[in-house]
Amino acid sequence: MKNINFSNKLKLTIMSHLHLFLYLPEQVYQLLKLPTSSVIQTTLTISPNRLSLPTLVSVENIIQEINAKGFELANSNQIYKISSLINNYLVTEKANWQDQSLELNVTRISLQDKEFYDEVKKVRDLATTMAKEVTYYEDKNDNDNVKKAKDNARKELAKSVKSQPKWWDTRTGKLFIFLGKTAISTIWGRCIGTAFDTLIDNIREN
Repeated sequence: MKNINFSNKLKLTIMSHLHLFLYLPEQVYQLLKLPTSSVIQTTLTISPNRLSLPTLVSVENIIQEINAKGFELANSNQIYKISSLINNYLVTEKANWQDQSLELNVTRISLQDKEFYDEVKKVRDLATTMAKEVTYYEDKNDNDNVKKAKDNARKELAKSVKSQPKWWDTRTGKLFIFLGKTAISTIWGRCIGTAFDTLIDNIREN
């Protein structure tokens, strides 16, 4: 009978997790357990013009999981906590990743804000997908598909902007102001090569 090294197989199945303790104002918390590999972005190339894209995309992956459970981060300090944790993972070989825990202050997303956060998710998904596609094709020097990825993302973003014009006003718009405090606007700027407010103004004018 052929000998099988079960210990090696077990090592391959071990998966690290993030344990997020989400604290509400009333000091009640909920535990959100996430497989680390599902939210930490390691496939993006770290190059001079995209230095922080892996961190930015990973931050938004985690925030999306928090939003999906019906919570939003209480303030920008929580984003810094997440970023620091992600950077610890990114400088470590994936095979050596271990479980980590993080305490975050959150508030509940109200029913009145559900439509708003649905729109945030749409723009976030566009940004993270674009980042992955653009960096993938840039690494292959495939300029045609780089342009196609950017153009397609911009077209989908334009649909959102035109469907909720008041939300997207670059001076008073609720959604624009919100996104400006997140990594989402930075991802758009890094990939498109245009400041986020300029991008939105151009869409609104056309």
